[in-house]
Amino acid sequence: MKNLYDAILSIKNEDLEKAKELLKLRVSLREENKCVMRKHPKWEEIVKEVKIK
Repeated sequence: MKNLYDAILSIKNEDLEKAKELLKLRVSLREENKCVMRKHPKWEEIVKEVKIK
């Protein structure tokens, strides 16, 4: 158990913050446990910007 505790403490704060942001994004793109990313306005904006014509 001590090794697990030490491993958790060794994770950098920056990495934890990045993981939290990614988790927030993932959760924000789900409804009723289904991905709704394609319907998300922000995602549609990103797709329009990078779409190859």
